[in-house]
Amino acid sequence: MTVIKGNSQHDLRTYVFEDGYTLQQNMLLRALKMQAQHGILMTNPRVTGYTSFAKAVIGNFKLGDKTPKTCKNLYKYLKEKGYYESIEKMDSKRHREEDRNTI
Repeated sequence: MTVIKGNSQHDLRTYVFEDGYTLQQNMLLRALKMQAQHGILMTNPRVTGYTSFAKAVIGNFKLGDKTPKTCKNLYKYLKEKGYYESIEKMDSKRHREEDRNTI
């Protein structure tokens, strides 16, 4: 994770982290994955301002009308398109570092 230093203040809503996503985008992708794989809803769709969680992801990433509208199909679609590559890469890097420290 990048540590923000110096006098410049960054807005967490717009700051892009190492994985290439804003905090909101990263959390939306993780929540979508959790819902698609395990059926665990991490947020109320009304909080996002959309009628469904899948529509919140579609709207936030500006994916258009041709994307799947259900969480499971949307997750598969985004995974195929490479949206999860940087997140999984960062997660595996974190796990390798933790493994090194536990030996």
